[in-house]
Amino acid sequence: EAKRQSDPLLLTERRLVDLGIGEERFAKLRAEVEAEANDAWAFAESSPEPDPARLYEYTYAPVVG
Repeated sequence: EAKRQSDPLLLTERRLVDLGIGEERFAKLRAEVEAEANDAWAFAESSPEPDPARLYEYTYAPVVG
């Protein structure tokens, strides 16, 4: 419980509510973010595995030539 009280996400939520972001608006934002995260997860899960031979392409710099 002590760790939960110092959770940065919960602290930020409380600060935003204290600054005037209504709890209803915050709940709406949370739902939108969760939907976007779920869409990204579904896209990643349904995408084919990348080719391991291309693993390091564009990792540090563009491939030249």
